[in-house]
Amino acid sequence: MTQGPIDEHEELPWTARVYAMLPMPPLRVGVGIGALLLTALVVSEWALGRFDPEVLATLRYDPNRDLRIAIIHCLLFAYAPTAYVVLIHRTRRTWLELHGLLGVSASDTQAAMRRVGHRNRWLGATFVVSGLLLWVFATYASSPEDPFAIANITPEVWWARTLGPFFVAYLVLFSTLIVESSWLLSSSSSRIPELDLLNPDQIAPFKSQALTHSLVIFGMAACASPFGFEAYLLGLSIGIWIFTIVVAAVGLLLPLVGIRRLIRSTRSRELEWCDAELRSARDEMKGREEAGQAGRFGELYAYRQRLGEVSEWPLDAPSFVRFWLYLLIPLGSWLGGALVERFVDAVVQ
Repeated sequence: MTQGPIDEHEELPWTARVYAMLPMPPLRVGVGIGALLLTALVVSEWALGRFDPEVLATLRYDPNRDLRIAIIHCLLFAYAPTAYVVLIHRTRRTWLELHGLLGVSASDTQAAMRRVGHRNRWLGATFVVSGLLLWVFATYASSPEDPFAIANITPEVWWARTLGPFFVAYLVLFSTLIVESSWLLSSSSSRIPELDLLNPDQIAPFKSQALTHSLVIFGMAACASPFGFEAYLLGLSIGIWIFTIVVAAVGLLLPLVGIRRLIRSTRSRELEWCDAELRSARDEMKGREEAGQAGRFGELYAYRQRLGEVSEWPLDAPSFVRFWLYLLIPLGSWLGGALVERFVDAVVQ
């Protein structure tokens, strides 16, 4: 007897299990982490006298810039693992929805859900190490001096150097999860037994998952966009935007490639059937001149017209509107970054 779909919370990756141990949803956990880090940062700055003009006058550097960058790293550190956990849960729910709506087999559903967030250890380690090496390269490229020399690391910079590797590691994890999930969803379309072209609910999980991918990666870009306010980090900000656009495009389109192919083949078969039935109804009308055949011909023709209106891509106008609204999230963060910059300067001064 075939086992039913596994529970959504079974065999979660360890990060998701840690979040599940806490008595609140992942989003609240992420907000709590961010609030805790920012509070600790402010308290440490207060303890070091960074809000005292006399102490600031003795410093050989302006701590405001490094403090702003530390704040961005706190936000990224809170966002990246939270986005990873949210994406894991959303992807598992998508597989459960596909099982109920499209009849994806229980065995395929089980295998797909167990695979979410789990990958070959050596392959995962390779991705993470590659991301960390890229972080080291970007740190050197964006720093005017040796960024890892002890003499050049101020208390504010310690926050960036400590939190940066963790953020990059989770950025690699949820970016690879987006690509892997997109590929699996696209491949699963070939195992769907039957698709009703007039039932948009059947393809809704694919569309929802694709838009979730875009939302997650644009959220990361929103947290990192204030880097662009620092002139020496403008190159890093542009690189983050390029990476975001590439991953967002893959996460939006790749999950829909397989279902698009299925929609096209199903519609082609239905159109061929309609044409054959229309010819049959036409011949019967000519031979018998029965009013009933004329009515059947009209119904078939209307159905054929409706099939012609079915788009091969599951994305409709509201979906594109949502995607462009997601794209505005990082742009809006620039305004927020300007406000944060002025607020930090006002507090420190």
